[in-house]
Amino acid sequence: MNIAPDSTGSQPISPRAHDSRQTRRTFLGSVGLGVATLGIGSGLAACGSSSKPASTATTPKRGGTLTVGLTGGGSSDTLNPLYPLLSTDVTRVNQLFEPLVTFTPEAGVQLLLAEELTPNHDATEWTIRLKRGVTFHNGKDLTAEDVAYTLQQIINPKSPGGGANLIASIDLSGIKQVDKLTLRVPFHSSFSILPQVFPCCFFGIIPVGFDLKKPVGTGPFRYDSFTPGQSSTFVRNPDYWQSGLPYLDRVVITDYSDETSQLNALSTSEANVVSLLSAASITTAKGTGQVAISQGGGFTPFTMRVDARPYDCSEGGCHSEGGGS
Repeated sequence: MNIAPDSTGSQPISPRAHDSRQTRRTFLGSVGLGVATLGIGSGLAACGSSSKPASTATTPKRGGTLTVGLTGGGSSDTLNPLYPLLSTDVTRVNQLFEPLVTFTPEAGVQLLLAEELTPNHDATEWTIRLKRGVTFHNGKDLTAEDVAYTLQQIINPKSPGGGANLIASIDLSGIKQVDKLTLRVPFHSSFSILPQVFPCCFFGIIPVGFDLKKPVGTGPFRYDSFTPGQSSTFVRNPDYWQSGLPYLDRVVITDYSDETSQLNALSTSEANVVSLLSAASITTAKGTGQVAISQGGGFTPFTMRVDARPYDCSEGGCHSEGGGS
């Protein structure tokens, strides 16, 4: 168990494996804010933000297909785990790929593919040691070389990944592979928040020589089919490193044009799960006897220019509309 130093006083990163509900709970968390579910079986009934089973939960049943209805996708949809652009992309990517560190249901950090994540005295270098026995979908063992390769691809200046700015202070030339499962990653300056950065959606680990046309990760499901803007299918990974998981045989994710189409799909059982519903649509779903779950974790970014008034912070100070600084 290791401590990530920071100015607020850090908490241990728990090395414990996910419990038997984690894969499904993580999946529903990735779907976003406002999830309505219908007829998805006893296993998913326990999915929530708590690590404790719901009072109505029963023993999960194995097998079956989960059909998911999302909105917001289009021709630019991707399975690239280093640059998921939309919530639809994130949901798909989470079926195939996994990060070194993940978030707990309580928003803490927890080791996933990493067995150890330890900084030196001033957090200018981190030692990453991987779990043994983790394999990619093609049967290749997960190694330190794959992690180094993933970091190199994320920070590649010619085609940077979505998390490039978050780990820009990594000294790529100084990364050293200690052994098959261990590497040391130096930073140009202290970087104490690495455990909080890695769970972000841009850091799924890929194998050396990753081919987006044949995407393989370490996740609970394997790639079966994908048509951008339409649908994708993922099948159970029988060699998944977390014993006994996943419970489902298949996950089918379909893009819908709007909430009305989503609700229609839900009401006809064409979809078991739909996401990102408005409050009004959640009320509609409840009114028809369907189960509605409001799932936290969504956000809306507020973007503004900081190189021009009123938000620039030049030598003259930061300005506001009222003329203050």
